[in-house]
Amino acid sequence: MNDAGADQVVILAAGLGSRLMPITAEIPKALVPVAGVPIIQRSLATLARCGLKRAIIVVGYRAEQIRESLAKWSPLEEVHFIETDCYRSKNNSTSLWAAREFLTCNTLIMDGDTILSDTIIKRTQAEPAHCVIPVDHIPDNSTSGAVVRLADDFAVEHFQVIAKGGLSELSHGNWWKTLSIYKLSASFCQEHLVSSLRECASAQSGEAFYEEYIARSLTASRMRARGVICSRSRWIEIDTPADLAAAEQMFAESKIW
Repeated sequence: MNDAGADQVVILAAGLGSRLMPITAEIPKALVPVAGVPIIQRSLATLARCGLKRAIIVVGYRAEQIRESLAKWSPLEEVHFIETDCYRSKNNSTSLWAAREFLTCNTLIMDGDTILSDTIIKRTQAEPAHCVIPVDHIPDNSTSGAVVRLADDFAVEHFQVIAKGGLSELSHGNWWKTLSIYKLSASFCQEHLVSSLRECASAQSGEAFYEEYIARSLTASRMRARGVICSRSRWIEIDTPADLAAAEQMFAESKIW
C-alpha cells in the first residue's frame, strides 16, 4: 500500500482544443479564461493551496503562449515544461510518455482542461493506494471517456475507456465516471506504467488515451486502486462551448488566491 500524497503534478496540455473553436484558434485551451482566469492558472492555484510545489506541464499547440503566461504568474515553486509535436496526429498517451523521466515519485496526473475544487485534491492526496481515482456519477448515456467499477469498499474492480454510447456495453456493476485526475505511486509508475507506455514511442502507436495504459498497468500489476467519490464537490472538464458556459457559472464567485 502507498499512503503518501503526491509530490508533483503532471498536467497534459498539448492538445488543439478543436471542440472549442473558434476560441482556441488564437489561444491554447489551457489559457481559455473561466470567470476571467485561465484554466491552467486556476488548476495551479488549487494545487498550490493543497501543498503541491512542482508541476510538469506537457505543451504542444501554441506552447509558447503557455510558457509566457506562467512566466508572469505561477503559484508553484517549480514549473517544468515538456514540448511535444505529436498533438496533431496522436492521442494524449504520447504526452504522458514525453513526461516519463519525471515519473519517479508519487505523482498526480491530470488533464489541462479540468478545474477541480480544493476538496477533491485533498481527499485524493489523503487516500492510501497505489492508484487513487476521484469519481462522480455518470451523468447520462452519452458519456464517454474513462469509467471505473467500484466494489462496496470503493476498491477499483475494473477500469476502462468507453466511446460515446458505450455505457450499454459495460458489465453489470457500480460504475462511475473519472474526473481526469489520478494519483499514482512511484512504484506503480516505475515498475509498470512507464513500460506500458513504451509502445507510444512507436510511429504506429499513440492512438490510445493515457487512461488505457493506467488500466492495463493496474490489471498487470494487481496493485491496489481505490475510488474517491466526489459527487458533492465542484469540478468540470471543459471540452465544448457548453462546458465553458457551465464552468463560468460554477466558478463565477471563485477566487484563485
